[in-house]
Amino acid sequence: PAPDCPACGEHVQSILKPPSPGLEITPFGGQGLQIVPHPRRELDLAQLAERLGEDAELSRDGFVLHVQTPTSRPLIVFADGRMVVRGIDDEDAVRELYRRTIPGVG
Repeated sequence: PAPDCPACGEHVQSILKPPSPGLEITPFGGQGLQIVPHPRRELDLAQLAERLGEDAELSRDGFVLHVQTPTSRPLIVFADGRMVVRGIDDEDAVRELYRRTIPGVG
């Protein structure tokens, strides 16, 4: 075991627990925030794009949906439920944006 590993060397077992249900928000490349839902869920990006419809400029690249609406910052939505919002550091605003974009989560 590595002595500097919190779980192995310091016997801090709490880091081995799965995250609490809800939305985890982490910095993303110094340019925005990433939202990760717990538990993760698969999104139907085609259905999401259809729901966002006329209000957004959309482009899809495999397992990623790029979204630009007139009222929000650029979004990147992944098929595993993650979302990246660029140019923002307000966690409450990002949570609300996630909930509006992907209803039924968090």
